[in-house]
Amino acid sequence: MKNFWIGALLAAGFIFTCTAIYAGDPSGAVPTISSRDTEFVQIICDDSLMVQRIGDLANQHSQNPRVKQVGQNLALDYARTRQQFSDVAKTMGVPITPELSARASRTIEKLRGNSGTGFDKAALRELVKSEQAVLRVLQDEAASGDNPALKQLAASSLPRLQDDIYEVVTLESDLNMAASAATGTSRRGLASEP
Repeated sequence: MKNFWIGALLAAGFIFTCTAIYAGDPSGAVPTISSRDTEFVQIICDDSLMVQRIGDLANQHSQNPRVKQVGQNLALDYARTRQQFSDVAKTMGVPITPELSARASRTIEKLRGNSGTGFDKAALRELVKSEQAVLRVLQDEAASGDNPALKQLAASSLPRLQDDIYEVVTLESDLNMAASAATGTSRRGLASEP
């Protein structure tokens, strides 16, 4: 219940900020947005879509139930993040492409070529890299963005996405330790045979 009220307060604050920013123009014209803010929104939407698609792929392609669950959680969280920033971009007249960038498409296709534990390792590695990119951009915007509404949305998005990356890093570490333990056990077993 506490999280509901916190979310409601953040949403109300965001709406108030947007209204205060745009209410001063009776003509209804879309206010200008800096090139920095435009670039930020486009990057965050593109990178969020990439994490969302990798999460979807992990959920569909992995044989490991933990990887599937993390993939599903990330797909939902980053779809929500992308939608929130896309909505703001729309009000500001910033074009957002609905497709993956060429770089992101190549990454997804490369991941599709893997299977088994090789897929899991590659997907988790790419998720960590992509999520870190999203976090850096959000942190920069929250600290020094030009637009108060975007700064507030970036700051309010950080805790959830930081939790997501912690979950992926923990899972990646657990899988690496399990693989090392399995390799160490099999090597000891082979070495002890006559």
